[in-house]
Amino acid sequence: MNTVGLSNRAVTRRPYGGMIPAMRPLRNLAIVALAGWLAGCAAPSIDTPRTPAGTGDDIAELLAAADKATGSERAGYLLQAAAQLVRQSRFDQAERLLDDVGRMELDTTRRAHHSELSARLALERGDVDTAVTLLQAPELLRNLDSLPRPRQAAIGLLRARALALRGDHLASVQQRISVEPLLTAAQRDRSRAELWRSLMYVDSAELERYRDQAIHKEMRGWLELALIAKANDGSLDTQLARLDRWQREWRGHPGQELPGDLRLLREVAAARPDRVALLLPLSGQLGPFGEALRDGFMAALYEARARGDRTPTVRLYDTTGKDPVALYQQAVADGAQAVVGPLDKNQVTALQSAQLDVPILALNRGEQLGRVPATLFQFSLAPEDEAARVADVAFSEGHRRALVIAPEAENVTRELQAFGERWRQHGGQVVATARYRHQESLSSVIRGVLNLPQSQARAVELERLLGRNLQFQPRRRQDVDMVLMLAGPQQARSIAPTLAYHYAGDIPVYALSRSYTGLPQPAVDQDLEGMRFAEMPWILNNSPLKQQILNSIPRSASYLRFYAMGVDSYLLHSRMAQLARVPDSRLYGQTGVLSLDQHRVVVRELPLAVIRNGRPQEIASTALRLDDINPAMEGTRYEGSSESREARPRRFD
Repeated sequence: MNTVGLSNRAVTRRPYGGMIPAMRPLRNLAIVALAGWLAGCAAPSIDTPRTPAGTGDDIAELLAAADKATGSERAGYLLQAAAQLVRQSRFDQAERLLDDVGRMELDTTRRAHHSELSARLALERGDVDTAVTLLQAPELLRNLDSLPRPRQAAIGLLRARALALRGDHLASVQQRISVEPLLTAAQRDRSRAELWRSLMYVDSAELERYRDQAIHKEMRGWLELALIAKANDGSLDTQLARLDRWQREWRGHPGQELPGDLRLLREVAAARPDRVALLLPLSGQLGPFGEALRDGFMAALYEARARGDRTPTVRLYDTTGKDPVALYQQAVADGAQAVVGPLDKNQVTALQSAQLDVPILALNRGEQLGRVPATLFQFSLAPEDEAARVADVAFSEGHRRALVIAPEAENVTRELQAFGERWRQHGGQVVATARYRHQESLSSVIRGVLNLPQSQARAVELERLLGRNLQFQPRRRQDVDMVLMLAGPQQARSIAPTLAYHYAGDIPVYALSRSYTGLPQPAVDQDLEGMRFAEMPWILNNSPLKQQILNSIPRSASYLRFYAMGVDSYLLHSRMAQLARVPDSRLYGQTGVLSLDQHRVVVRELPLAVIRNGRPQEIASTALRLDDINPAMEGTRYEGSSESREARPRRFD
């Protein structure tokens, strides 16, 4: 289960402390497609007869009982049946029942239960804004204190979920703090885990801003702790010192039961390796890339040493033309406690079948997809991560029908597959794919995929039938609402204007980092105006370390992304255990937000940028990945119930 610290501005601009105000709408459609697990909290009405949950027979019995009942008793049976229908994803039937109940005279408790179920159904249907509106309706809030405590808790937890799904993560955190006194111990633990998950979606600048404004002391403590957790992009020693100070200053705060990644921090710091081996190509075709990785790693090490951090000694091994297994064994025999590298894909694949006693961070992904040694971690600049990220963002921004423009070259196959798979998982459709062979064919390929020849043919036929010339402008296809462009910078600068020329300049264009050189060139990148693309923080920001490398290493601009990878390999080499043992753990690196999947492959979550006036600008996004959603719902135990439902770049191959 993953959590990710994404840039998020979708929060109300005011201090926290007291009742949560209505938040401004922000639809998070990437997540809404998965909101089905929210139905898990639905529960029977408190004061009506109960039946075992979960079968069609139960629902039939409830409906039969409702037919024999009148008034509030009938409404109670129907609400129970609607709750079970929502659990079973029988949404149309649930909606009809809720419509019937909504026309009845209901007491305060049943009206609240009706609002709760209606909100769950809205979330199932993908309408987060409606769910939030229902859960923050003045009538419901006015009568909330008169409801049984378990019902208050269920509504409060559901409101917190809905706010998080809408992207209002700090409002969701505030709601969880407010509802915590009503929760059982199990509910409280799950709610705190979700609270922490929401905090990790808010960027550090936003956390600092709200920390300085927060009135509620408990909220301020959580914000301080989140800032410490997100400051894991460099020094273990500094982060640990900040954590120690927080624990002294915030005695009695619920966060003293530290989230898993912070709880493990002291152990990670104590176990970091003192001797590291770098296995990199330093000659041959891959030599320049290996040198960039080496220099990035060492630059990060020297920066840490200048801060006073404990740093390892490093020994370098040239992998060019060598047996990677023998080289690894030599490094271990020389005393290495951790190994970083190799870069060559074939060498990584060879290591996947070897016995590896010392942890190794390979700098590519091998071909083997099955079992690999538990000590092997794989970190690469895989463009398929970017493609999946673009799918998340584009879907969250309301797009559903994609046109893909890509070269015929085989080296984009994985990106196409990654985008297509994630896009379809969200519920999107790839309407058409246009493949171009070379830059000269772009115009005809794009014209064809936009159906302009058919439009022109219809006009010619109409002129023939009418016997006169017509004023005519070709009409492009209308079943596309976004373009995914897979192209290098030169091709990208041609594709965007060509789309505009062929009457498609209003369609949003998304791309991967391959479409941007990595350095601002406003004079030529004006042709990319409005292009949205996934890019690593190292490229979008001017860190002192980046400027130092650019100023001191000749031709470093050509390998900027590999210097960033070297910097992040230094970050990762001492924190691999943290990522492996804490599923929610995230590292905030120069190549993106880093996490680990079930195969110990490092996954990068990249920020999104847009070209404005020929320059890249990072933009906020609340888009979440499919695997960032916890399929387990928070538990809800109702008084008198015997059950508790659990809420439960370049590839080197």
